[in-house]
Amino acid sequence: LSLQLLCTVAHQMAYFLERGQLDKARNQLMWLCSRDPSTLRADELAGGTLESLSENLSDSVVAPLFFYTLFGPLGAFGFRAANTLDSRVGFRGRMEWVGKFSARKDDILCIIPARLGALLLIVGAVVCHPRRAALSILRRGLWVAWSDAKQCDSPNSGWPMACFAGILEVQLEKRGQYSLNGPPAGDGKPPGFQDIRRGYVIAQVAGIFTFLLAMAAIALFR
Repeated sequence: LSLQLLCTVAHQMAYFLERGQLDKARNQLMWLCSRDPSTLRADELAGGTLESLSENLSDSVVAPLFFYTLFGPLGAFGFRAANTLDSRVGFRGRMEWVGKFSARKDDILCIIPARLGALLLIVGAVVCHPRRAALSILRRGLWVAWSDAKQCDSPNSGWPMACFAGILEVQLEKRGQYSLNGPPAGDGKPPGFQDIRRGYVIAQVAGIFTFLLAMAAIALFR
């Protein structure tokens, strides 16, 4: 549930990439996602960091607070239990039958929080970049999310990731699986350490707004 820990790991990744320390950056990526980092380029390491930052904002902050608002502490705990089971068991192997059940359950639970997380990232971007037109940020984030989110296997994770790609005007790519805001429809540039730092701030602001929104909802309806 720690947004600060997630952002700290991402910020450390930007530090390694800025100094060209790819071996350390590859080791750092293993704290953020499960893909094999051994052959990834600097832009792919930056992209994986941004993907993890946006997806985990939704799964580890927005969704637990959403269910806490609806059902109290048991709601938040129940969601995190289901989400953790999905990430740990998976679809294959001896426990495949448990993995498929937990994955489908997690897909259903995250339908609203994933899309809410994308909207909160837009709010964070508008607050962090007041000189840019808010309408332009909104349009670009939503357009990329709507057009590219379906490239991901999950019906939910693509929404915050694609929205983040649109907001930051970068291409988030996982070889052989998806290319968010990439060609032919998109025009995102390869991400770098500067984009991680921008995303770091936007994610923190989005997390603060999530907390304030949850507290306001609790105060209003209880």
